[in-house]
Amino acid sequence: MTGPALPYPIPAYFRKEAFTLVELLVALTLLSLLVVSLFSIVDGASKLWTKGESKIEATRESRAALEKLVSELRSAYLPTENPHRFFRKEGEADAARLLFLTYLPVQSQKSGQRGSLCAVGYFLAKGRVSDIGAGSREESWHLYRYLLESNDTYAKLKTNPTSPDLWPTADLSPLSPRAEILARNVRAFRVHPYHVSGASLIPWSSGSNSPPHLLEIELETLNTNTARKFNGDIRQDSPAILQNLERWKIRIPLSPSAS
Repeated sequence: MTGPALPYPIPAYFRKEAFTLVELLVALTLLSLLVVSLFSIVDGASKLWTKGESKIEATRESRAALEKLVSELRSAYLPTENPHRFFRKEGEADAARLLFLTYLPVQSQKSGQRGSLCAVGYFLAKGRVSDIGAGSREESWHLYRYLLESNDTYAKLKTNPTSPDLWPTADLSPLSPRAEILARNVRAFRVHPYHVSGASLIPWSSGSNSPPHLLEIELETLNTNTARKFNGDIRQDSPAILQNLERWKIRIPLSPSAS
């Protein structure tokens, strides 16, 4: 059944055809695919940027830690007799502890210090900190620096000059108030002291009567994103860890001090 005829013709601009339902569905589908593709591109770019920033941060921390270590070793007190009293290399192969005396400017210490000779120590330990992620309780391995400032160092040397307790085991701990984190997510810290004889490097031992001539330091660090995936357990030999490692190796010549 049709309605009554109109008394006048419908103008052409009123007779334009509309989109069909199929055309609308096709357009919506194409628009959805475009939005999903754009989201994937933005998400991938964001992850790549975050990964790059994490690597840059890890590199910056490692470089700063090594620069500090080199600076303090160049000012180290290394007596030519019984050097093991004031220079020690302890710990495991991949988690060494480097302990020595060095001269630090008074202005770089806490106020009230009257001298420059300080006991310092560098060690690898597992500790908790907001290094894996904000609010995270996981632990990870970090490179720490221990500092016994000049007043306390001189007091211990005065009390027991031949065998001063400058590096108490309790203080070589992440929980010690004398320890600070230098670099986060460090998988390995290796220390190799040597005697130099011509072109040969002879491993130095703590029983030697002379200080080492050269120190080789190795550092292996991991970015925060990778450490988070392993909940801070970064000392395992997982392919994902090994592929994302940054390795550092430096050699530092040492100068003996007058005894």
